[in-house]
Amino acid sequence: MSFASTSIRSFMVLTEDDGGPGSKFEREPEYYTVDQLKRWLKCRGLKQGGKREEILKRVKDCIFSGSHRTLDSSIDDGKWFALKAIKENSELKGNNSVVSLPVIPTTGWREFQSHDIPSLFNYGHIHYYTLESIQNVGSFSDEDGLGHMTDKPMKNGRKYVDSGFVHDMMDTGTSQHYFVRAHVWPSMKMDLPHNVVIVLSVNSGAVIHASCEPCRASLLGRCSHVVAVLFSILDHVTKHGALISKPCTSKECSWNKGKKRNKDPRRLSSAKYPSKRKESSMPVIDF
Repeated sequence: MSFASTSIRSFMVLTEDDGGPGSKFEREPEYYTVDQLKRWLKCRGLKQGGKREEILKRVKDCIFSGSHRTLDSSIDDGKWFALKAIKENSELKGNNSVVSLPVIPTTGWREFQSHDIPSLFNYGHIHYYTLESIQNVGSFSDEDGLGHMTDKPMKNGRKYVDSGFVHDMMDTGTSQHYFVRAHVWPSMKMDLPHNVVIVLSVNSGAVIHASCEPCRASLLGRCSHVVAVLFSILDHVTKHGALISKPCTSKECSWNKGKKRNKDPRRLSSAKYPSKRKESSMPVIDF
């Protein structure tokens, strides 16, 4: 798993102030060359083709929208994001404020569902983790790049589930944590599926951690692929319940038993059978 996807511990985004070469203008865009303008657009994951007038308009539109402060974390293969993550992680450790995350198991995984799903897990946990909890992480503002968080991951996540994009779900667990991993097809199925890992609290059902590899949009663990897996877990709970069904070996034996026919056994001489010729029943002759 790449460094970028595991940096959820720092809950950060890459901005134009983080030292990426060519990612920040000191003057008006008109003063820069076409190559410099393309580099600026590339740092934001935007289209770079076209004539100078088109490129310049694209730059100005981005600046006007206010989304220019946030950079594409995958720029230069994630080099600048990795440098920022190393710096901020070291600062957190120096302040003794690093929140330890559970170690993702490497063994014990079985086809979903093989463990009890936390009974308190519900839609509220998904909504809070995806949209609300980001406001409580650190002291970020809109200028730090978190103003772009919308309900789009929620909408796309539901579409992915309904379209059957989630598959190969497996789970495992400990006394404190419940783990789920799955493959999720991206919106373009020509690409390889994304590897999603999710950690839930056994006691509260809260989403503690999530990652999506190699999804660069999941640096905060809140992309549509992660949400799709969370919705898949919730759908399963709604249909089948949170607890796993009993294995067949623990169920009451159902074979080699006679069928219940609602009969009332008695002596043959006491039995009576309906007669086709008479309205009354015909008694059996006792020899």
